[in-house]
Amino acid sequence: MNIRLFIGLFYSLLLSILVLSSCQENTNPLLTGISEAMSKAQSDPSQDNLAAYFDTVNSFVSDRDNDKSLVQEVLQKAAQFATDQKQNANAISYYIPLLKEYSKDCKTDPNNVLSLARGMKTMRKEHAAMMIYANYINEHPQAVKDADLAALVSTMEGSPEAHIDTLFNEIFVDPDQYGLNRPKALQFVDIVEAYALSKPCSEKAPEYLYRAGEIARSIRTLPKAMSVYDWILESYPDYEKTPTVYFLKGFMMENNVKDVEAAKEIYNDFLVKYPTHEMADDVKFLLENIGRSDEEILEFLEKKQTENK
Repeated sequence: MNIRLFIGLFYSLLLSILVLSSCQENTNPLLTGISEAMSKAQSDPSQDNLAAYFDTVNSFVSDRDNDKSLVQEVLQKAAQFATDQKQNANAISYYIPLLKEYSKDCKTDPNNVLSLARGMKTMRKEHAAMMIYANYINEHPQAVKDADLAALVSTMEGSPEAHIDTLFNEIFVDPDQYGLNRPKALQFVDIVEAYALSKPCSEKAPEYLYRAGEIARSIRTLPKAMSVYDWILESYPDYEKTPTVYFLKGFMMENNVKDVEAAKEIYNDFLVKYPTHEMADDVKFLLENIGRSDEEILEFLEKKQTENK
């Protein structure tokens, strides 16, 4: 054999081996596990196999260290697979972060918006489905239409914004011990979330979310309130009430969740981000007295007053 040809073949083979080895080293074992779990669930969609696949996806998505583009890809495949398998609750749980965290330049994926609306209707959350589809047809007038969802929207009086404002007023009719109509309050929070998911760059979105967070806090659905506050902090950092949201989240962490360290971190973040805000002194006071009882705080204030005389 020609020596040059031999050397050329040798180096080509060596390069192929190195490339293959590199690819194998960079393969995320969790991604491999997801693919294998999906293949198994596709060939045998038993409840156990479906649950195993969704558990694998959820484990990957919940790891904040994973690359966001990979997470988006996994979420998209999982959402479509769950939809195909009529696993609507799982499908919704994947479409929501796809719309909340991966809508670029105020542009939502119309297919995901429509799929979420259909999923909400299937789960009998017609009020949320109606809001999502109303925004869908306004934001994507050339996209695929759905007759059943259109029938829901036909019952909406006025614009989506007018509908939200009307429902907000109904929260205070026939109130319970917390001063609110709980069924209407829960519906309001659902509809506001649906609005923000399907029309994220509306100037009204952060204000509606702020109201929803306050309503959720008032009716003691604290995990939902915290989720809405996090949504505002992550998606609307320039909203005028975002500093107040920081404060409220820290206050809830301290007094409701009883996580003092998390509350300290939030209060400190507030002072770094908003050192001249009108609530800065209040936050400093809370930070200085975090973990103290009411009696200890009262004693502290009395001592401070004496020192200032």
